[in-house]
Amino acid sequence: MKIHGVYMQALCATTIGCNENISLKQSSAPVVINNERTGPSGLATASLFNSAIGNIDNIIDADPLNYTTITGNVSAGTATSISVWNPIQTYPAGSNAGYVVEVGPSLLTLGLLDFITIITYNNGVEQERSTDANLLDVDVLTLNLLGAPSTARFVGFRTSKPYEEIVIRMAGLLNAGLDIDGTKIYGAYVNTNGVQFLNGNLCS
Repeated sequence: MKIHGVYMQALCATTIGCNENISLKQSSAPVVINNERTGPSGLATASLFNSAIGNIDNIIDADPLNYTTITGNVSAGTATSISVWNPIQTYPAGSNAGYVVEVGPSLLTLGLLDFITIITYNNGVEQERSTDANLLDVDVLTLNLLGAPSTARFVGFRTSKPYEEIVIRMAGLLNAGLDIDGTKIYGAYVNTNGVQFLNGNLCS
């Protein structure tokens, strides 16, 4: 193994306000990819992991039109996950946490929420998770997510506990593998509409 250098990144806290859409990109939030919860997981043998994540850094770079791809097949009992983490700030309970996603043509015949789970963490401990009918599936224009492509969807849920990390997990269906070629994930978002109190102040 050869180590050619060390990359260091300064993280600075940003303002989290009421009734805001917060893009978890490095241009607007102090976020990193949590490698501990990014990649394939599931059944024991590595041969079952046939999915791949491409251009992972795109999910947190400054361009809202850049995306990370997930390609291949997620077998039954396995999953592929991506985690975006703000290690120095906590997002409030009552906010919506999720990702902007665009699926490939092979998934259009399936329900978008049938294979996606959104999970929140705080201090490394899982807080909440939502999947299937409990997830929000909202047009990005409805949430006014500026910069996000109009063909994508916001998939997430309204939280009831504070969190600092959002994970999207794409899992194989119970009785069959899932062809996820062409899936694009543009980034994680936090929407603070519906938060009652923030920084000690009442949100209108």
